[in-house]
Amino acid sequence: MLTMLIVSKRALVKLSCCSASIGSACYRLVVSQQWVVKCCNAATNAGAQRDPLAGDKTGMIDRLVSSINLLGARRLVAMIFACFCLSSAALAADFQVNAGALLRYDDNVFRLNSAVAESLPHEGREIITVLSAKASGSAPVGIMKVQLGADIQKNVFAYHSNLDSLEYGLSSELSYPGASGDASLSAERRRRASSFDDLSIGANNIQTLTTFKGTGTRAILGNLRLSATVSYLRNTNSDDLVKLNDNYRTAFAAGAGYYADRENLIVLEFSTERGKGLRQKAIFIDQTPVSYASDFTENMIDIRYLWNPSVIWSLSGKVGYAKHNDRSVLASDFSGIVGSTAITWSPLESLRFKVSAARSFSSDDSLFSNGIKVTTFGANLVYQPSPMFEARLSAQTRNRVFRYDLEAVNVLAPRDEDLRTVGAVITYTTASKIALVAGVQHSNRNASLNSDDYSSNQAYFGVGFAFGR
Repeated sequence: MLTMLIVSKRALVKLSCCSASIGSACYRLVVSQQWVVKCCNAATNAGAQRDPLAGDKTGMIDRLVSSINLLGARRLVAMIFACFCLSSAALAADFQVNAGALLRYDDNVFRLNSAVAESLPHEGREIITVLSAKASGSAPVGIMKVQLGADIQKNVFAYHSNLDSLEYGLSSELSYPGASGDASLSAERRRRASSFDDLSIGANNIQTLTTFKGTGTRAILGNLRLSATVSYLRNTNSDDLVKLNDNYRTAFAAGAGYYADRENLIVLEFSTERGKGLRQKAIFIDQTPVSYASDFTENMIDIRYLWNPSVIWSLSGKVGYAKHNDRSVLASDFSGIVGSTAITWSPLESLRFKVSAARSFSSDDSLFSNGIKVTTFGANLVYQPSPMFEARLSAQTRNRVFRYDLEAVNVLAPRDEDLRTVGAVITYTTASKIALVAGVQHSNRNASLNSDDYSSNQAYFGVGFAFGR
């Protein structure tokens, strides 16, 4: 994922450009200290009956107006007002209310091979308008702290109206910050467009993720601490075919480490995860149909570290060994080294350079269980000569090897792909908390299956503002 971070004395603007995918590439615009306004070209209404690749000749302005009418002006206003009330309820604490808009041009919105894209209406090009709002607030409750958040987003497509979508997110956290120990409980529900980069089918799918998480640490001797985490994730989908991959995951982790301070720590941790599919689906193994449902356990031991030897250098990440036991009909067991690391170098106050590497055994979007080996390398250069202006260059290469592909005719057939992305973004933040951002991005995929190759170019412009305290 390509991440752009803009720091200002008055505001923090963040634009995240998620990896391009068929019908879905995400952008986030964050204004103020903790403002996140996610802007993406999402997938469609689950009930749409039209062909997802069919064009729509209606003008973009008409599409925007009619889409808002279909949604219902009262409903949209009510949701925005609810976000405002959520933050304003914490009158004695911090709150932020934000709004933003983004206009993006994409020359290959479906992420298809050029020969296929050229046969589509408008040759697969698209102009997407995104309207979004977010509210967040926090307040002390005795010795505890409560944090609440909500965001909504409407995506309107100029040429492919069946891709229009509404997304939302709700989150809450209750935390106890103590000197000898701390603990937190959190819950989140998010409705979003699934990543078409992981889909071999032309479906417009809305993914709903429900998450519960509890964490805690306890000091036992000086800077030595024990830590524990428990979590639950449930993934459901709207499309009739994609929902066959619905699954849930439960995980537990425990560790012990040396916490010199919040900027320097090293922790040895053991974790175990259990995943199970919620539905059965028919797949083919050596041209023989079988019934499949995800079912696995995964155990891992790793070292998590954070080291800041000076204001110039920073090192963070974790590395470990994972063993995956596939209990499904695929019996696709594996084991190996996994982890991630990042090095940040700031030779000047206005200049920051970061390189990162990661290796994992899972799909990035929680859609297909742990079916993909992913190796990622990235570099990021940030130049900020003043608090009001920032320029950023980013590059990333990602290799994915499919241990199995649930959507392929032969599930266990070898398949891999390389996705390369480069981008640039410029952000200007005014003294009145108005942020302007403009950027470009180029992506190309080189796959073992030539039909999966593609190239895409995007350009976008966004504006946002925030108020709160």
